Amino acid sequence: DIGMETTDDRQALQRKKGHGFGLMNCKGIIEQYRKTNALFGVCLFSVESCPGRGSRFFFRLPKGVRRTWVLAALLVQSVLATARTEDEWVVRANDYAAEVYHCNVEGLHEDALAYADSACYCLNRHYMEATGNSEPLLTLEGEGSPAELTWFAEGFDTDYYVILDVRNEAAVAWLALRQLDAYRYNNNAYTVLYKQLSEDTSLAQYCHRMEQWASNKTVAIVLCLVLLVAFLVGYYFLYFRHKLTYRYNLEQVLDINHRAFAASLRGDAVGEDMAACLLAEVGKGMNELFPTDALGLAVSNADNRRLTFAFSEDADGAMQEAMTRCFESRRAVRIAHDRLWVLPLWVETGGERRCTGVLAVKTTPMVEREDDCLMLDLVAGYVAIVVYNAVVVMAQKHRDVESAQDESRRIRSEANQLHVQNLVLDNCLSTIKHETVYYPHRIKQIVGSLPVPQSSPEKEREQVETIGELIGYYRDVVTLLSSCAARQLDEVTFRRTAVKVLDLMAHARRYVQRATRKSAFRIALETEAADEVMLGDRVLLEMLVDCLMDEALSHQADGTLRLTARRDGAFVRIDFHDARRSLPTDELAQLFHPHVSRLKYMVAKQIIRDHDEYVGRRGCRINAQAAEQEGFSVWFTIPAAT
Repeated sequence: DIGMETTDDRQALQRKKGHGFGLMNCKGIIEQYRKTNALFGVCLFSVESCPGRGSRFFFRLPKGVRRTWVLAALLVQSVLATARTEDEWVVRANDYAAEVYHCNVEGLHEDALAYADSACYCLNRHYMEATGNSEPLLTLEGEGSPAELTWFAEGFDTDYYVILDVRNEAAVAWLALRQLDAYRYNNNAYTVLYKQLSEDTSLAQYCHRMEQWASNKTVAIVLCLVLLVAFLVGYYFLYFRHKLTYRYNLEQVLDINHRAFAASLRGDAVGEDMAACLLAEVGKGMNELFPTDALGLAVSNADNRRLTFAFSEDADGAMQEAMTRCFESRRAVRIAHDRLWVLPLWVETGGERRCTGVLAVKTTPMVEREDDCLMLDLVAGYVAIVVYNAVVVMAQKHRDVESAQDESRRIRSEANQLHVQNLVLDNCLSTIKHETVYYPHRIKQIVGSLPVPQSSPEKEREQVETIGELIGYYRDVVTLLSSCAARQLDEVTFRRTAVKVLDLMAHARRYVQRATRKSAFRIALETEAADEVMLGDRVLLEMLVDCLMDEALSHQADGTLRLTARRDGAFVRIDFHDARRSLPTDELAQLFHPHVSRLKYMVAKQIIRDHDEYVGRRGCRINAQAAEQEGFSVWFTIPAAT
C-alpha cells in the first residue's frame, strides 16, 4: 500500500511493486516473539513512508536483545578489522615487491634483496596472524621445499602473485651477486609455484566430457545389440522353440536312460552305493529335462520289504515322508506347494507287476504340461527297470554270495578249532596213558603178594605202606595231567560258566567311567537289572558290552545311555538304548551286515552266534530297532541258567 496515494495510475504502480512476502515473513517473526514471552511484548515491526522522502522499515526488540545485537555488531566489526589488518600486510608486501623490481632495474641488487626480505616478513606475518602457526615461513635462502608451496597445498588464502614477483626478482638479484645456491633456491620456488598457479583445470573437464561422449556412444551401440538379441530371442521363444522342445525332450529322456544304463554296469557299486550312483547319473540328465532342486530314490529290499533311500544334497525330510507314503499306497503323490512329484517304480517280471521303489523329483517350476508329465513317466519307467536289474537283483545275488562266504568261513573256522581241540585232547590222553601205565600193574603185583602165611607182620606193613605211596603218587600224577589237559582245552574252547547279570552291569559301568575319564563330553550310564544268572562265556559277554559301549562313545556328544536286563522266557534279554542320536530304518536294518564302519557290531553278532552254538540252547539273537521316543536300541538274548 506504500505510495498508492501519491499516484493516479495505481495499477501501473502495483505492477512495479512486489507482493510483500518478505515483509510478511519479518512481521510474522516479530509476532512470534510477542507470543512467546511477556519479555518480548515491546517487540514491533513497522514501515513508515513519506512521499518524496522514501520509506523506513524498522523493528524493535527488548533491551537485553538489543545489547546482544550490539555485541554481535562489535564482534563483526572486530573480525572485519582483523581482516583489514591481514590485508594491510599483503598490501605492504605488494609495495615491497614493487621496490624489489625497481632496485633490480637500477642495479641496486643488495637493496633489492633487503626489500624482498621485508616482503617475505609481511607475508609471514599475514600467515601467522591468519592461521596461528609459526612455521613454515618464507625465506630467501634455504633448502628443501619452499614455504609457499606448503601454503598453497593447505589452501591458505594469500596473494601468491606477490610471492612470484618476489621470488623472481630475488633470483635475479642473487644471480647478479654470484650467489648461485640462493639463485637456484628462489628460481626453483618461482618455477614450481608458477606451474601450480598456471595449471589449466579446464583440461579435466574436457576429458570428462569426452568420456561421457564415448560412454554415450558405447551405450547406444550396446542398446542396439541388446535390441537385436532381444528380437532373435523373442523369435526363438515365440516360434522356433515350440518345434524343438518336444524333440529335445525325447532326446533328453534317451540320454537319461543311457546314463542310468551306464551306471548300472559299474562293477564297484552294489546295493546302496549303486542306488546313489544311479541317482547321481539320473540327476545330471534330469536337470536338463526339468530344472530340478532335489532328487530322491528309494529301493525296496526284497528281504525285509524296507526302503533304502538315496537323496541329492538339497533334499529334505518332507521328501522322504512323501516317498514312504507313495510306496505304501502304490500311487503317485503330487505336492503342489513343494513342487514335488513322487512316482512309484513299477516293473513286470515273470508275469507279475511289482513295485521296486520310488522316484521323487522336486522341480523349480511345478510340472503341469501333459508333455512334461509324459516325459517324467517315461523316465520313471526306465529307472524302475534299471533299479530292479541293477540294484534289487544284483544286491540279492551279492547278499547270497556274502552269506555263503560267511558260512563257509565259519564252517572252516569251526572245523579248524575242533581239529585243534581234538589234537590237544589226544595229546593229553596219550600223556596220561604213557605216564601212568606202570602204576596199576605194580600195585596189582604188591596186592597179589600180600596173603603169604610165612611173611612177617613188618614185611606186610612195609608192603601196605608201599601200596599207599604208589596209589597216592598215581593219584597225584593223574590229577596233574588231567588238570593240564583241562587247562589247555580252556585256552582254545568256549568257556561256558554261570554269569550274573549284576556283574555284567557293574563291568559296563566301570568301562564307561574309564573310557570317558579324559573326554570332553559327559556320558551317564543308567543300568537296571534283576538278580538273574546267564549261561555263557564271561570274557565274551564283557567283550560284547565293550563293543556296544565303544560304538556309542564314538559319537562324541553329551547324553544318557541305558542298559537294562529282564527275563524273557528261557533267555535273559539285555537292551542297550542310546538316546543321543537316531538312525534311519534302512541303516538299522544294515547295522550287522559286513562293512568297515560296522566292525564292532559284527564282533557282537559273532559273539551271540558263538553262544547260540556252544551253550546248547538255540535261540540267541541280536537286533537293532528304533526307540519309541528318541534314539535307537540294540538288544540281544543269552540263555538263562535256570
